Amino acid sequence: MLNDGDPFHRSYVFEILSNLARYEDPHGRIRLDLLSIFKRMNDKDPFYRSDSSHTSSILAEYKELRDAIIPAIPLIIRMLNGGGLSYRSNALKTLSQLAEYGEFRSAIIPAIPLIIHMLNDRDSSRRLHALKTLSQLAAHMELRNAICPAIPLIIHMFGDEDPSYVLSVLVELAIYVELRGAIRRAIPPIIHKLEDEDLYRRLNVLKILSQLAKHVDLHDAIRSSILLTADMLENGDATLRLAAVRVLDQLSD
Repeated sequence: MLNDGDPFHRSYVFEILSNLARYEDPHGRIRLDLLSIFKRMNDKDPFYRSDSSHTSSILAEYKELRDAIIPAIPLIIRMLNGGGLSYRSNALKTLSQLAEYGEFRSAIIPAIPLIIHMLNDRDSSRRLHALKTLSQLAAHMELRNAICPAIPLIIHMFGDEDPSYVLSVLVELAIYVELRGAIRRAIPPIIHKLEDEDLYRRLNVLKILSQLAKHVDLHDAIRSSILLTADMLENGDATLRLAAVRVLDQLSD
């Protein structure tokens, strides 16, 4: 049925394989089926590639099958180079799920530059999907060095996307020591945005600085914002003044 041109028939087969994997006995046979499935991931049919990708993330739960899944990862990564939003999102979701297992992480590293490149995509939905995936991948220490180049682009997104979401991602990334060097270098452009005429943008910058200032090793980079932040204390907007006080309070600790 995998050779059937009907995508619904093929999806049914993939579902059966996923269900059979719950039982130990068929694992040897499923390993052989996986090799056959992944060889055909070069197929031009995007439905086949998407179904194969999704199946690999489900079967990765079973340790006995993981070495058979590793050859599929480069093919899943290639899905990032084309197709519509749902097609690429499927690949991003699969890579994020596979990264939960240490056996796959070294094979996933080559995907990270492609995901970072997606932060420049003209489509906002693609940019946000890529941003979400990077934040998930950053949970794994082996992948963090490859994620560092994304930090300046994430800062740049701050003016184009939902600032609260970008803020939450940046704050989450700052948890990881390996990423703080890149964040430290990105702080001057953040501070520069305090001179923006838009009150809402200045407020969000202060929120970012307040959160980043929770990390002592970022204080030196943030202290150059003190004069601009202090100027906010003279602003007529109470919310802006409160945000400025929080930044200065964090830096005084």
